[in-house]
Parts: sequence; C-alpha cells; structure tokens
Amino acid sequence: MALEIRASDIRDFEDFAADVADMQDSGRTHQGTRTKDNSIVLNSYQKYWIHEKNYGHDIVIWSDTGKLTIKCIWPDRQRSEDGRVSKKSNSETSSNTKVSNKSHQG
Repeated sequence: MALEIRASDIRDFEDFAADVADMQDSGRTHQGTRTKDNSIVLNSYQKYWIHEKNYGHDIVIWSDTGKLTIKCIWPDRQRSEDGRVSKKSNSETSSNTKVSNKSHQG
C-alpha cells in the first residue's frame, strides 16, 4: 500500500509550519485552544525510532514508501553531551523553523 497524503493535507501542513515560523520570528506565543489537530496516515508503516538530539528529539518512521523524519526542536532548551537538559541562554535560542521534503531512492 502507498502513502496516502492528499494535496490539501500538504497545504494544511505547510500553512501550519508557516504559522509556527511566523510566531517564532515575531516572538508571539500561542494563545487559546487549538482549532485543529493534524494526522498523517502511513498505510505501509514498518517501524519507528525516537532519537535524543541536542535540540530535542527526532522521530523516524520507516514505511515501504520511504523514511519520514520529524524533528522536534525545543525553542528554549538544549541537551548537553552528558544527556542533561538545560535552558538555553538568550543568545543560543533559535527562531528558525525548517520544513524539508527529501525523496530517498533505494
């Protein structure tokens, strides 16, 4: 079975990512309740991994159609080499959000 993602789902995700980036760039915080939850359906899911990173976590999902990596980045924390999580100083806080779509052929 193939990955089923509709064009409207991709537009919704891109709009959401743009909103998050705008919020981070402007210093705004989210107020109120969420109006919509998003989901991705992977019909050919095989396995997943969660990796601890210095910026947060990577969630990697393997399916018959390829690998999906979700980078969960803390806006105000970091993990040291010994694995302890601490607050970032103001100069280390990043306001960049990137969404990439890489196609792997194998």
